Amino acid sequence: MNTLLTAHWTNLAVATYRADHNLLKAHLPRGTEIANWNGNCYMSIVAFLFEKPAFLGIPSPFFRKFEEVNLRFYVRRKAKEGWRKGVVFIREISPSRIIGTVAKWLYGEKFTSLPMQHSIKKDINATQVSYTWQLPGSTNCLEMTHSNEHFIPGNGSLESYIHDHFYAYTALNDTTREFTIEHRPWNIHKGLSFGMKVDAKELYGQEFVEYLQGVPESYFLMDGSFTKVSFPHIIH
Repeated sequence: MNTLLTAHWTNLAVATYRADHNLLKAHLPRGTEIANWNGNCYMSIVAFLFEKPAFLGIPSPFFRKFEEVNLRFYVRRKAKEGWRKGVVFIREISPSRIIGTVAKWLYGEKFTSLPMQHSIKKDINATQVSYTWQLPGSTNCLEMTHSNEHFIPGNGSLESYIHDHFYAYTALNDTTREFTIEHRPWNIHKGLSFGMKVDAKELYGQEFVEYLQGVPESYFLMDGSFTKVSFPHIIH
């Protein structure tokens, strides 16, 4: 793996919603296909902490710890060794303009820089995590209380479908770029309560509004770990 970026990704709060196939198809890079679960398509809002970033092994002198929120959906690509399980990011949000510039330039990702905050409150049985990001005139937030005990998702479960993905794909200038995301298997913590307020129209477009309402079909937290991200390479 030819590593470009390393960082610690931690406290990943994941909220997953069912989506229409045609909605996601409009964002599908060439050479990939939507990965269904039980015949349905899904997308997730994922909020997490991005810590200790380094580029080519050189620690970034700025933004040593910050938040990120992304909206992603699930795809796969047929490679020589078989199917590669990956994600496509519809939009990513972070207060770090440096990370955003790198993501746009190298990976072709749709990145937005906004003021963000987080809080983590832990007691003996459960932990409450909260992420907020500020648009002009509105405060967006994702809050989750989760169990401190972790579990292994069952084979064929929705949680297993959502869990670790080690590839990501972006469309840039009529090409598809693939990059590898490498980390240990992350532990999953059961979500106990959930709340979210998102201006979906402003962030993602009117077509996403109806799908990002109400209680998600699944919500849980992944603990995260040290993570490596490769240079992108063109596959199509």
